Amino acid sequence: MKYLIGIDFGTTTTAISCTRISATFEPELIEIDNQRTTESVVRLTDGNEIEIIGLRAWEEIGDAPERTFYEFKLKVASKDILQLPEGPGTARDIGIIFLRNLREKIERGLFGNSPLKEIDAKEGIKTVIGHPSGWSEAQRKATISMAEEAGFPNVEGCEEPIGALYYHYYLGDLSLDKVQKVLVYDFGGGTSDVAIISTTGAEEPRVIATSGIADLGGRNFDEIIASAWEEKLLQETYKTKMSNRDKAWVRRHSRRLKEKLSIAVEGKGNSASETIPILQCKGDRDTFSMDVTSFETMNADLITRFSEPLWDALSGASLDASDIDIVILTGGSGRFYFAREKLKEMFPNAQILRSANPQEAVSKGLALYSKVLVCGKEQIRATSESSDQAVIKTPYGNKSNSSSSDETYPMLPDPYTSKKTGKKINIFKICVISFFIVAIFALFSVSGNQTNNSLKDTGGTAESISSKTTNLPTSRKSQEQINEKTLLEIMYVAEKLEKAQEDKNISLITAIQKELSTLDVKGSIPELWEAKQALSAYAQTAIDYYKRYNKHPYDVQSFPLTTSKAADAVYQKHLIDELYSIDSLRINSDVYCFLFNVSKAASAMGASLEYYIDKYSIKINKYRINSEVAKKETNYSPWGERLTEGDPDVKLVIAIYENGDFLPIKVFPRDQRSYTDTPQRTVNESFTWYTKSNSRLFIFMIDIDTDSGELLDYTGIPNSNYSGWLNVGSGCEVHLDVTIENTK
Repeated sequence: MKYLIGIDFGTTTTAISCTRISATFEPELIEIDNQRTTESVVRLTDGNEIEIIGLRAWEEIGDAPERTFYEFKLKVASKDILQLPEGPGTARDIGIIFLRNLREKIERGLFGNSPLKEIDAKEGIKTVIGHPSGWSEAQRKATISMAEEAGFPNVEGCEEPIGALYYHYYLGDLSLDKVQKVLVYDFGGGTSDVAIISTTGAEEPRVIATSGIADLGGRNFDEIIASAWEEKLLQETYKTKMSNRDKAWVRRHSRRLKEKLSIAVEGKGNSASETIPILQCKGDRDTFSMDVTSFETMNADLITRFSEPLWDALSGASLDASDIDIVILTGGSGRFYFAREKLKEMFPNAQILRSANPQEAVSKGLALYSKVLVCGKEQIRATSESSDQAVIKTPYGNKSNSSSSDETYPMLPDPYTSKKTGKKINIFKICVISFFIVAIFALFSVSGNQTNNSLKDTGGTAESISSKTTNLPTSRKSQEQINEKTLLEIMYVAEKLEKAQEDKNISLITAIQKELSTLDVKGSIPELWEAKQALSAYAQTAIDYYKRYNKHPYDVQSFPLTTSKAADAVYQKHLIDELYSIDSLRINSDVYCFLFNVSKAASAMGASLEYYIDKYSIKINKYRINSEVAKKETNYSPWGERLTEGDPDVKLVIAIYENGDFLPIKVFPRDQRSYTDTPQRTVNESFTWYTKSNSRLFIFMIDIDTDSGELLDYTGIPNSNYSGWLNVGSGCEVHLDVTIENTK
């Protein structure tokens, strides 16, 4: 077996992870449609094909409720007949359609359109799909057969809490070699499930009690917030109902508001706000604010019910709360600030564990369990060198490695929590390179018998191909052959450079850079020269960064920006003293720049890639701030006065939105202190940034003071050509020019 896949098929969201049998690093979550998790919701066409899948299907359920299906996981073994667009069917049929679509996207994104069954026949694939511990044998078998019919090879089932257990075992958070009781609380988007696991060291971990609530999860909180927001809008606009489109917007932003509030509380804040850019009922933007008190008041019943499955599970196992040694909090709603607080109150003597991304823990754990089935649990334990995920195990605010407290719970990524970003880009690049090499070999296969024989004789390396084609008669050296030869040489060097970057080997990167300078692209199309230059820039960025900061960019952790407007919510050091963190992300753009130019070359040669890259060319001309509006719309009252006194030191920050975080990539101005006597500034700075299509760039306006600062507001940069003033919000405007080019 080479590839090991874990599927966390959830009631509301689904996550899929993958690792390799020889890997020592953490399983990678597979992004689908640029999302780390997929809402388990589908809208079907009249032919029972998927029209929309995931979050959009849920948010726009009002547009076609009769063709939209969700929570089908709960009835996978039911014989109940549902009315599908093309006739009668079952929840299991919908599950097969849903998982098949995810499998097809994985094949396109990771395996160059090669079916998983073909990959399995050549290299081996093991799939593990999770299911609740309390499920019957019929439900478990139905889940496994559903994944098999969806096209996943060699499927076995695993209880979801066991997956969470193995994930934290991998991280080194717990041992499986001693007698203990571990409670797993899976607080999901639509359900809450609790399981108690017994470990002895002498036998495999075993679930001894379960409990759950079918209608307690993050989605229930979202709906209550959305109802309050809708009621506010109807009162303000004197309307009796809202359009489906407006309801979809409110539902989407209610979820974001809930998430923002949790982040704010983790950062010692007390409130959050969220703005919908435009609503039909209002003809304008609308902002809804919420503090902890109002949130807990409107959701009091749900919060009270959080403890119910805990008591049920303890009763089923004939245990007291004091008998529990470890509590693991998983699920997307595990990010809720109150969830960990409730568990700590109920289990004061237990070790509370929550990974940085609790929604991903089960999926990654199932991939690890797949590895356990193949080679045993001893082979999955992480080491300090191999673990990719930094887990904070101290209470918030204590960044040291030691603590007198017995609290050892990983924290929710807060705006100042470090995050590595390089690894995911590398894997994406490897996939593209592998696919493209296959495509180029296919081009060679139709270029003539002599070239075909050359490949067979030499194994297809760039050097051997070069020597063979160099000896061809001049008449045989067509433009196509020159282009193909050049492209293969570039891709050959790219593979070596990719490995050197992954190993952070600056000496080897420097040697490859010299090799690139001697690579002859004369006679080939201009796009190949651009691809060579982009590859050279990818190497040079690492070299220059090392010279400046004495480390490789992949060794540097970056931080997300906060979206909270609370006073002192921004750490000034991140935007002044730690620019090396922002500068490290430049290498990600270089990767996509190379892919962009390779895609352009492929197109010019008559081939195509299914990977789409956007090139942003942005010029920031100037900005201005209306102090009265800023004072009124921000939570920081001294704004109006301070603007006219020479403060703030306003930073205009460009950020990219990835995996739920806003990662800063540019700061204007870069100098530490740039006070201005008026709330406006001429910037005149230009930059270019490459990223995968559908990613989004944002502008943040931030006031930096001595040690901290405040967010004024933020907004998305237009994803089409634009020139003029952009309303950032809270009285802030930025004049900019945006030009976008893509490979589509």
